[in-house]
Amino acid sequence: MDDDSEPDSRTLIFTPITLDDKPYLSRLLKNRDIAQNFVKGSEYLDSEIGDILDKMLHFWINNNLGFYMVKQNDQMIGIAGFNYLSDYDEVEVVYCVDKHLWGQGLATLVLKKLMKIGIEEFNLSKLLGVVKEENLGSYKVLEKNGFNFVKKFKEHGQNYILLEVNNILGTHKTFLNPKEVGL
Repeated sequence: MDDDSEPDSRTLIFTPITLDDKPYLSRLLKNRDIAQNFVKGSEYLDSEIGDILDKMLHFWINNNLGFYMVKQNDQMIGIAGFNYLSDYDEVEVVYCVDKHLWGQGLATLVLKKLMKIGIEEFNLSKLLGVVKEENLGSYKVLEKNGFNFVKKFKEHGQNYILLEVNNILGTHKTFLNPKEVGL
């Protein structure tokens, strides 16, 4: 991105999620268009959002790895983080950008920065991405960041696609623009 008016991942601020982030998380997960891409597939109730936030916080405590609130220009734009998938014994990337920002390339940038955090702070060399089969936008975001198709599977009555990126420590410069991620 040579045009200075276009955002890059250096403009994104990631802060570990806290209890104070519940109102924003609630707004995201109560949005039907956003929530349909999560496991439940529909808007979340307040009690469910509280449980999700508790799980996110405990994941940080137990694993020193977890979810972040993402800001750009002092505005909250989404959430992103890492989730452990016990069925695969691997780490999954999770990201969500506010609906009014869809189509601007921000999800791609959020994932690039999340991958950079995974590389630099947690020494992760492999990441998984799981998307609902109909969520083509998120599938493209993963592909743009070097993830490759592994398989399709069905869980909770939904069709999913599993993608992975291997050896990100050794190859990240081939699919991450060093200027965009501040390397």
